[in-house]
Amino acid sequence: MENKLSLKDLLIEEIYPKIDLAEAFRDLDPIRKSGKNIACKCPSCGQKRAYLSVSKKKIPQLICNRQDACGHYESIWQYIQNRGSLSNHETLKELAKLAHYNLEENRQEKEFTREVKHYNSNEVEEINYVHFDKEKDYSAISIYEFLPKFNTMKPSQKLKMLYTYIYQYSKITNQKPKLSYYESRNINLKNKYINEIGFLSSNDVKKLTEELQTIFPLNDLLEYGILKVKTKNEMEVLDRNGNKVYVFKQYCYKGFCVVPSYDMYSNMITGLKLRNIELAEWQPKSMKEPEMSCRDIAYPLPFAFNREMLLDANACIFLVEGHVDGLSLPVTSSKVGQSEIDYEKSNTYFIASPGVNGISQEVLGLLKGKFVVVCFDQDFAGKKGAYGSITVKYGDEKEVFVNDYEGKQAANALMDTLEKNGITYYSSTLKGIKQKLEEAGARVYIKHWDMNLGKDVNELLQNANLNRVFNF
Repeated sequence: MENKLSLKDLLIEEIYPKIDLAEAFRDLDPIRKSGKNIACKCPSCGQKRAYLSVSKKKIPQLICNRQDACGHYESIWQYIQNRGSLSNHETLKELAKLAHYNLEENRQEKEFTREVKHYNSNEVEEINYVHFDKEKDYSAISIYEFLPKFNTMKPSQKLKMLYTYIYQYSKITNQKPKLSYYESRNINLKNKYINEIGFLSSNDVKKLTEELQTIFPLNDLLEYGILKVKTKNEMEVLDRNGNKVYVFKQYCYKGFCVVPSYDMYSNMITGLKLRNIELAEWQPKSMKEPEMSCRDIAYPLPFAFNREMLLDANACIFLVEGHVDGLSLPVTSSKVGQSEIDYEKSNTYFIASPGVNGISQEVLGLLKGKFVVVCFDQDFAGKKGAYGSITVKYGDEKEVFVNDYEGKQAANALMDTLEKNGITYYSSTLKGIKQKLEEAGARVYIKHWDMNLGKDVNELLQNANLNRVFNF
């Protein structure tokens, strides 16, 4: 007797590989990028910053780019089911149709029908956490010593060389505009982390662009997203000799504060955040801090996520939204001992998460055993990032709740009402950072405060309310 595949294996082996992702997600205006990458509109935030991919478990998925601070995720099963409020049977039929798989001919047995009915699409893939090896040696590398070997390097080595060169260049420029910017945010200029941030004026960026082209291969500068071809009215700009003109990929109006991501085992840089000290009139607010990274090659840890913090058994770590909030806290590693929220007895650090969904769950494994105080913004997005969210969809309507006590009560009340009125609905839950950290083995505390005091940590500082919330 022929062994029949389980539903999970049938999807992975027979159905998913035959589905054209651009066709399956056609309502999200997919655009095929280089290689297998497909960009599309995010069904949650509406911005065209999501991308389609296939997970390590061979499941097609949609993920909103972390730079949006949205973090929406759906497997193809969840997307098809949510879009049409379909049952499990209807979802499977739609997926089979997309794969041109004859479901009626191949699978009719009762056991399979029961399996489909009870299928749970929210099965969590095993997370391969990153761990810190405190016994591994730390290397202080001189990039100039290795520049002659650049062409023979692996992609990860090339990438770190490029980012480290840009970062080191930004440290020897005029730093006064950087200091003026942070002073305007009421940040203490004696904060030790400010010296770790570089600066590039718009003129510095032009000089750096020329210098990079004399040192590194142009193809690598283009491939790794450092430079791009200058365009005007969608036409390539040429110089007097008819050659293409190359410019820095990220547009700089007045200047960038250059915020590094550190490698755990060397002085090399794995990514950069470029904080605009001022935006041009045409630039949207979303462009205030672009990121330079290739996280499929080298994952950029958030600013201040460093070796000293991981080696400190007495670390109390503040997880904040962005480095400006982190610089607003008077962190110090000169104390001894550790106590629940007793800052007077703890060595304190911060991690500048790029948005509420800015750190991959695998990387949170580095914080196993650590005590983390989550200090996200007190708006709806910040609370969703901290606790997670519950989404209830019915017909063309969608309501989203924070997955805390009050949010759960409200979501349950809505679903009870829908059920009593015979209205079909579908609910889904996204994890917040609290649950993700706890699953990674960290101890977690969520910090709350009255929004009238300041909606974020830096606003608390500017309103002279920081000590009222943190008791420093």
